[in-house]
Amino acid sequence: MTIGVIISTYNNPAWLEKTLWGYMSQVRPADEIIIADDGSRPETRNMLKNYEGCLPIKYVWHDDKGFRKTRILNEALKVAQSDYLIFTDQDCVPREDFVAVHEQYA
Repeated sequence: MTIGVIISTYNNPAWLEKTLWGYMSQVRPADEIIIADDGSRPETRNMLKNYEGCLPIKYVWHDDKGFRKTRILNEALKVAQSDYLIFTDQDCVPREDFVAVHEQYA
């Protein structure tokens, strides 16, 4: 079974980066990590470039036209390829067994 993580974000690359650190230390790594960006400024995308090759990141973004989190999550679903998806937010730093526990109970 493949596992993907969809992380919603908006204009907080510092917290998103801390969350990505958590996904780098998983005992069972995610097969894909989709960043669902609800219209952040370029700083978020620029920070994600540091993780190319380290994490299997896909980036989905739309213009900032107010709070449209559900729409960007739907766009993230369109690019997801995993059998099982975990939804989380930019400021939820996972402990090292986060993905493994989801796999265990899926």
